[in-house]
Amino acid sequence: MDGAGTSLSEFPINSSIETVILQQTLFRFFAWLFLYPDQHLLEVLRNGSTELLQMEFLWKDKQFAGSIRSLLKQLLSLDETGVSKLVQEYNRLFLIKPLVPPYESLTLAPEGRGRGWVAAQLERQYNHFGLELSNSLNELPDHLAVELEFMSYLCGLEAAALETNELVEIANTQKAQRAFLDKHLRRWFPIFSQKVQKIEPKGEYAIIVKALGTFLET
Repeated sequence: MDGAGTSLSEFPINSSIETVILQQTLFRFFAWLFLYPDQHLLEVLRNGSTELLQMEFLWKDKQFAGSIRSLLKQLLSLDETGVSKLVQEYNRLFLIKPLVPPYESLTLAPEGRGRGWVAAQLERQYNHFGLELSNSLNELPDHLAVELEFMSYLCGLEAAALETNELVEIANTQKAQRAFLDKHLRRWFPIFSQKVQKIEPKGEYAIIVKALGTFLET
């Protein structure tokens, strides 16, 4: 991203590499949580939960610590019945005639107006950073998992810039993260989260969206 016009004082460089890598990991972990929970993904989530708990010393004092800890323990405790319920809940909420479509455009405009514009806008942002949607994912640019994965990617760029002390690049990646959160995730995710919690107040995804909401507020 072009550094012209970027003020380093406006975007203070006060992040540690460890903190940014933690953010990168959490964004990717939450992205996984909104993909279809097949057996392979569930194994990935269990391994990820174990690794995040091992990293607890990095996040135990964060605002989101309590909700993240509860979520990770809940995921690790899922038995066969729990997994079956998780799959059924995913299908009902997000997949088969979804009650809560996990898409920015459909959350902000359920009738679908402007969906193509939102998708095109997001694709331009992804392409600006040299990214293209994976054919294997088979999802639209405004799917929640895609937007969270993009945030994880931006955090990865910031971590790389921190490692080499590239001040302008650090500031630019921080600016890109804040802009994306404010224009997209923080704008539509709270609406999406409220719908999930209203429909399935005691479900697994109510726990997931609460934890993600707390994380996005930090």
